[in-house]
Amino acid sequence: LRVFFKRFQVSNQHFLTTPTPVIITPNHPNTFMDPLIVATLVPQQVSFLANGSIFSRFTRPIFKYFNVVPVYRKIDISKADLNQAELNKRTFNKCYELLEKNGSLMIFPEGTSIIERRLRDIKTGTARIALGAEYENNFNLNIKIIPIGLNYSDAKRFRSEVFVNIGEPIFLADFKEKYNPETFDAVEELTNRIEQSLANTIIITDNDTEDELVRNIEVLY
Repeated sequence: LRVFFKRFQVSNQHFLTTPTPVIITPNHPNTFMDPLIVATLVPQQVSFLANGSIFSRFTRPIFKYFNVVPVYRKIDISKADLNQAELNKRTFNKCYELLEKNGSLMIFPEGTSIIERRLRDIKTGTARIALGAEYENNFNLNIKIIPIGLNYSDAKRFRSEVFVNIGEPIFLADFKEKYNPETFDAVEELTNRIEQSLANTIIITDNDTEDELVRNIEVLY
């Protein structure tokens, strides 16, 4: 990474040094570089959630070696015998096991990767996994969710610059009294908080004209 990027700057890296289980939630402008960048900053080994459709009998051993856990969306195609709900139940249980062992789990809550200065709608999966793991353990895991903003000068160019802006942790203990597995209120509240925290760590433009203006300012700077 130090070779690939001309400038590699990190803010608030101390937030990643934590003895408790952690869910890391970066934005996702660059499919390949994003997980590499974040994984190198976390002191402990990181597990990843990835699109289940890329798993096959050939790739599965490789992904297992790199601690990649498949997640199946409605638009994904799986050749497995189980349906989507059953497959994702396995995914959730695997995530629970990782967090119960003080693990670090990386989830890209936008669900897709597009090179633009935008924050797409945050999916509820991260909140459901975090709250579900705490609920299964009587909220004794002390899970933290840490938003990470990845800001590239040019996400596709060699020797470009990247600014990694790590946000303040979100503590799941705050939701102990609010969470009810029969309702969706706490999940939506936590999802909104993740979205707002993540938005505070990145540069967001509302349209292409604004995006071009920011790029020109960066060139001048």
